Amino acid sequence: MITSFRTLLSMILFPAAIALSCSKDEIEVALDRLDKVLDDKDIYREEFDANADQMRKKLEKAGTDSLRWNRAEDLFWMYFHNQLDSSDRYLSLMERYCSSPAQKFETKMVAVRVDLLRGNNDLAVKRFKSVNPYSLSKEMHDSYLSSARALYNHLWKMSEDSLLREDYQDTLLAYLNASIALDTVTFSGRRAKAQLARLTGDLDNAIKLYEHLYFQTDAKVHAKAALAYNIASIYNQKGSVNDYIMWLINAAEADFHAANRDYLALYELALLLEDNQLDRAERFINLNLTDVLAGDFRLRIPNSGKAQIIISNASLLRSKSRIRWLVVGLGGLSLMCMIIGFLLVYSFRQRRKLARSREIILQVNEKLKKANAELNDANLIKDSYVFRYMELSVKYLDTYDQYRHDILKLFKSDGVDAVVKTLRSPSKMYMEYDNFYRIFDETFLGLYPDFVHKVNLLLREDSRFPETSAKSLPTELRILAAIRIGITQSGKIATFLKCSPATVYTYRTKLRNAALCPKEDFEASVAGL
Repeated sequence: MITSFRTLLSMILFPAAIALSCSKDEIEVALDRLDKVLDDKDIYREEFDANADQMRKKLEKAGTDSLRWNRAEDLFWMYFHNQLDSSDRYLSLMERYCSSPAQKFETKMVAVRVDLLRGNNDLAVKRFKSVNPYSLSKEMHDSYLSSARALYNHLWKMSEDSLLREDYQDTLLAYLNASIALDTVTFSGRRAKAQLARLTGDLDNAIKLYEHLYFQTDAKVHAKAALAYNIASIYNQKGSVNDYIMWLINAAEADFHAANRDYLALYELALLLEDNQLDRAERFINLNLTDVLAGDFRLRIPNSGKAQIIISNASLLRSKSRIRWLVVGLGGLSLMCMIIGFLLVYSFRQRRKLARSREIILQVNEKLKKANAELNDANLIKDSYVFRYMELSVKYLDTYDQYRHDILKLFKSDGVDAVVKTLRSPSKMYMEYDNFYRIFDETFLGLYPDFVHKVNLLLREDSRFPETSAKSLPTELRILAAIRIGITQSGKIATFLKCSPATVYTYRTKLRNAALCPKEDFEASVAGL
């Protein structure tokens, strides 16, 4: 990780100059090709959205929990590198629909990957270590080893403690050797072999193995992006700056073809462009910062924001350097009034550019402050997901209307006795409603544990609710919970709670009358809790 201004500045000004002097035309052609890909980025993202819509339709039509889990897993991996909040949603659906030990295991391994992207390394390790590898089937064991490699590779790269890094490296080596011992034929096995070669310092062999995987015809676009980035990183280790830049360009192209937003290739490429391409570098960094914010990839935000400031500072340094040369020129050409006048005008223009650059830096700082505020206000995102969860759950419960049709079919096929026997059994629909409201109460109180206490502070003492450890809400508090997450219309609240609008209206009036604040402000206060 780049940790100082000097290091980043040297990446901008010096290595790229060496590379571009070797094959400037070749790199310029590749950069022009990348610019075209970036111009067409909306087309690739529209294709991604269309594919995601098709997959969502398949999820809606899935007839069993096992098939729903498969569709949810497909959607999760689609969004894993595009939009982290969306991938969280489909992880929740995977947890909901998993119906076999293999699906439960895969769901846990997927959750480990999400924990790493969220920066929850300790939780990822704890979740991974909760699995007993000796109880896994062969297919599950392959997935276990793949997740282990991803986990300890991430920990090794992110750790700043030398002893921990050594431990993580040893663990990663052990899992890589275990993977290779079981499989050297599949894509995953050959990728593990390439990773081991790189980790043990056999860089030429690692490049050969990675390139073979990259050029095979069945490699997916996202896999190509990851492989190209690995190849670029190895060339960087070798000091081959020209190859480093070319493979970063390949990785960036594949990232945008796949509609990825968690990429590093474009970010690193921007830092390598020399000072006569700062406009292009600034464009790359702006795209990178926009994408990591849109995808909620928080671990990428500090680097992207820092790089944007550094590139602006590089522009400032370039301008200051020119000004210094102007001063030297003025001393040597004092008798040439016309040239001095020209240089003074030129100096004035450069100062104006400096002022504009300072304004850009201030704007970048404001953007970063807003980004931090948005991250600290993550509870607003939770509200959206609670509402979606309720809509999906109520829609699911309404499908029990099919029960009536099943009764008619039963009557036609098996007669009155079978219908009577079925009707005497408990109604699954009402049992599911009870279960739904129980889950809603537990989920809501999990997100807002002090909700009852805050509501009581808005009410007169004689109208307050008991504050207990029970994870259930009375009807009045469910109405207020609905208002808290943005459902304000009595009709919609009544539909959600399966009661009449008149009942909802009566409860709302009662609660407003019991408020300490003005009645018309009570529900707005609840919505802001």
